[in-house]
Amino acid sequence: MISRRLSIRLRRFLRRRVLREDVGVRDSDKSRRDLLDEIYLLRDVAGDRLQKITAMQARIDALRRELKMARRAPLQPERTATAGEAESAPDEVRDARPRLYVDVTELALKAGQTGIQRLVRETLRALLAAPPDGYQVEAVRAVPGESYRHARAFARELGVAGSAEGGDSRVDARAGDVFLGLDHSMYAVIANAGQLAAMRERGVRLWFVCNDVLPVTHPEWFPPEVHVAFKAWLETIARIADGVACISRTTQAELRRQLDALPISQRRMPVLGHFRLGGDIATTGDAGVLAPGEAAALQRLRNLPSFLMVGTLEPRKGHAQALEAFEQLWGDGENVALVVVGLPGWMTDVIQRRIRHHDELGKRLFWFMHAGDALVEKLYATCTALLAPSQGEGFGLPLVEAARRGLPILARDMPIFREVAGTHATYFSGLDAPSLASAVRKWLAAHQRCDTPAVAGMPAVTWSESAAQLAHLMLDPAEPECTRATQGAEQP
Repeated sequence: MISRRLSIRLRRFLRRRVLREDVGVRDSDKSRRDLLDEIYLLRDVAGDRLQKITAMQARIDALRRELKMARRAPLQPERTATAGEAESAPDEVRDARPRLYVDVTELALKAGQTGIQRLVRETLRALLAAPPDGYQVEAVRAVPGESYRHARAFARELGVAGSAEGGDSRVDARAGDVFLGLDHSMYAVIANAGQLAAMRERGVRLWFVCNDVLPVTHPEWFPPEVHVAFKAWLETIARIADGVACISRTTQAELRRQLDALPISQRRMPVLGHFRLGGDIATTGDAGVLAPGEAAALQRLRNLPSFLMVGTLEPRKGHAQALEAFEQLWGDGENVALVVVGLPGWMTDVIQRRIRHHDELGKRLFWFMHAGDALVEKLYATCTALLAPSQGEGFGLPLVEAARRGLPILARDMPIFREVAGTHATYFSGLDAPSLASAVRKWLAAHQRCDTPAVAGMPAVTWSESAAQLAHLMLDPAEPECTRATQGAEQP
């Protein structure tokens, strides 16, 4: 079936080429790339279908085993709770200390290494290890069709001494407690807006973390459903939140503009503030353990200049521009490597295929999709510079991580990177491959002269310090940096 499709597409491609040649239009390089993209697409489709079939068969086998066990198990009488019990009765007795409930819904469902997931994981670790004075920190998660529940089992997996004992019982939020929407759980917040509003009526303060507002300001970078969901999330927190903590001053200013534009008649808008993210990487117990292929790649990278990109593949991140720029550099005889660390994301199928099937893959092009903390640390220590060609960010965590390890930075010239790195980075402009290729050449020449900006003095905090800033922001929002969304001037 695949070979038949391939032959059909090849015939169509050849017909288009003949027509182009007849009218005098020839572009052999682009035509070759188009053909390769077609071939790689068909190859990937075949591989994806085989993986789906295998996964489906495994699921069927698991369901058959569950059904077999269920038939053998004796039936147990089920107690039906009354309406009042189902709505209000807690699953356990709690003491009088106020709680800081930290929502980790998305992270608990799918642990990962993206910037947001690192923010959630490291902030939770820090808050559990050093709770704000007088508060007990509890991780919580949204459960479809139920009240919020504790996520104690998940918190204990983080290996922090402050994790509470007990099961994942229902949350008993009371006056004086604080709910922190730390995770980017848009759908859960929208679905539980009524429950969260009821908490606020009982005297629970509601705070949320905003990483960026890019789905509203640049919907072309996201799937349509993300744009719709983010707008709904934004309107929800505008109505129910006491405050929103942004991860940068730039994000805070943009969020204020978006909130002011919402058609909401409510006079009391949430308090806004910002805090700085940490840059230390907390390695796990397998720190230093690398796969053989990873160790070999590191050894190769020690022998040539290499530029490191850290972040999920998304349209805004600039991977396509970077690959084309480095193809130009390789074509001009430059012996330099491009290293990509990040999971495959939405709307990047073409660039994913080009990387996977590139002639330079494993030679001067590397893609680590599932890099652990140990590998990330070694890449920061091995590569020559961090490359940040992203067109939009809420903070720019790799810049801070790179600076803490002494890695020079070549970044796109935009306000958020200026806020984070200041004069401690080299900046470039332009969205095409030649402009970035030129910037890389100039940076390499400056690096040989020891004339690139030093990262040593770049402002940086640890995750413990970042979590303390966030806690102070929520529990004492009378600070100068906390301003109401309706105020015009941004505070320093």
